[in-house]
Amino acid sequence: MTDLNPPQNHQAKSILLWAMEHGGPPEKWVATQCLALSGVITDKVIGELVNHLHADNAVRTEKAGTLLAQLSQQSVSFPCDTVTLIKY
Repeated sequence: MTDLNPPQNHQAKSILLWAMEHGGPPEKWVATQCLALSGVITDKVIGELVNHLHADNAVRTEKAGTLLAQLSQQSVSFPCDTVTLIKY
């Protein structure tokens, strides 16, 4: 898998983010996996992975859980007093 963080891969990252926004379910899922495997952590990537945790497809559910676990190893955590939680 190609790293999407170097500047030369900005176009690939843009295309995958566009696919997540405008593509159908298969395109969104593939784009989400590519971005997550490249360590791209955005609210859209996380949201799409969380949605797949509740999917009827056991393979997608397992893959989404694995990708979320991998991303959680890369993310930065903040103490609770520095984060404002919004209740919906």
